[in-house]
Amino acid sequence: MEGKRVLCAADSMKVKSSLKVQQAGDKLVRRRGRLYRINKLNPRRKARQG
Repeated sequence: MEGKRVLCAADSMKVKSSLKVQQAGDKLVRRRGRLYRINKLNPRRKARQG
């Protein structure tokens, strides 16, 4: 199977984000395949998914 790519379930699966922008200052950032919520106004709102 040279030159052909084999698809596995992990390649085609998508996950709906449970992180939301809810307050002033919230930003969603994707880094290294993970989704982060950062907020410079309220650092306790930090969250990570994935």
